[in-house]
Amino acid sequence: MFSPVDWRRLESTTLPSICADLAKAAARVKCGHARSHPRARDGLTTLIQRGIIWFPNRESTETPSVWGGAGVLGVDMAVLTAHRHSTEVKSLVLLSGETFLPGQQFLRQASQLPGLFVAADDDENPPTEEVMEWIYGLSSNPGKRLVHYAGKKAPWNGFEDTGIPAAGTHGTDLFKTHPELPGIIVDWFVTTLIATPGHAPAEPLACASILNQLELPGGVAQVTKQLEEARRRDPKAQLFPEVVVTILGYDHLAVGETKLAVEIMRLVVTAYTDSADAYDSLSDAYLADGQKDSARQTAEKALALLDSHTAPESSWSDTEARRKLIRDGAQDNLKQLGTTR
Repeated sequence: MFSPVDWRRLESTTLPSICADLAKAAARVKCGHARSHPRARDGLTTLIQRGIIWFPNRESTETPSVWGGAGVLGVDMAVLTAHRHSTEVKSLVLLSGETFLPGQQFLRQASQLPGLFVAADDDENPPTEEVMEWIYGLSSNPGKRLVHYAGKKAPWNGFEDTGIPAAGTHGTDLFKTHPELPGIIVDWFVTTLIATPGHAPAEPLACASILNQLELPGGVAQVTKQLEEARRRDPKAQLFPEVVVTILGYDHLAVGETKLAVEIMRLVVTAYTDSADAYDSLSDAYLADGQKDSARQTAEKALALLDSHTAPESSWSDTEARRKLIRDGAQDNLKQLGTTR
């Protein structure tokens, strides 16, 4: 199920205990620190196999940090538990199931809660895949992620609890047929619990409505206002992926719509203030629009961010090759403006 590498990454979180509420069962499994208690591994495996897991945070053994569910009851109970503990739960992992009306209403409202949704076309219990895509669409979090395994649709032969033979395509059986899935889940845990607690990078599919809104008259101003409102609730909130909106800005620049390109690139800088790439792109837009002083200032800001090494060069990349590209671009703009650095 989970490789030794995946387990080491889970252990590195130093979560003090692993607890389970096994789908209305009375038993609770509590295991100690994963580094010092080997049975924590068996405990976590059991919880994942049974369909519901939660990791308490470092301060308390009673406050859930992440909930995961598999199967109909597992998914619904995970969502409802996240609802009951909405200020503590930081992340959801949902496999092959559904949530009913109260859970659906919660997902619509819980814009602060990132979720990983996993489904397979050949799920042995149709229409699970369609339902998972539906509840993914209900989630209002811009960092939600859909893992969709394409395949041939399975025939409906009966309800899940009527002895339909397992085909390895439903719930935690997916770990066997898709051995990379545990690593995907671990990556999700590390991102939403350790690297950026309670947050996941904005995904293009999850942000489609925002991206479409940018193309409407007055759309950039409207999204800017929405970002300001979201930041008042959560200073780290993001509504769109940096790279996609940057590309959109360059698309408008390519057809001579320099004013709109400047507006779009300004929005990217507002959302991603530590991105050298964003400032370099804004400098390009200013230069094309004839705003030379602003082009100079933003090119110098891009270089200053690169030189500081206090943050990645952008939210989506931080390679030396990309850093060189940004540096060369900013320096070229300064040369065109009669400034050298």
